[in-house]
Amino acid sequence: MLNEAPVLLPTDTASGLRTDLLSWFNHTGIAVRIAGEFDDSALLKAFGSQGHGYFFAPDVIREEICAKYQVRCVGTVKELMQEFYAISAERRISHQAVAAITRQTPLGEIG
Repeated sequence: MLNEAPVLLPTDTASGLRTDLLSWFNHTGIAVRIAGEFDDSALLKAFGSQGHGYFFAPDVIREEICAKYQVRCVGTVKELMQEFYAISAERRISHQAVAAITRQTPLGEIG
């Protein structure tokens, strides 16, 4: 399905997402046509919603993205994970959401 398909990619190499995607394409032998590169993820999704190409997004927010941008999920790539970090100057975590996440996942393994 993705072979020779137009794909929309983030330009941000600091997060590693673009590098991970390109590596995955190479590893799986999928040859894609880069139809657009975006610094802004909302703009990337907006172009995707207008049919300009496939895009990748975290599975955890799939339903929200599908509803907001009127798109549908065509698959899940289990080999790819996006990492998020919570950094706090406080010795004690006071934000309820951060506390809940750190209780569920050992530090250093939040992904």
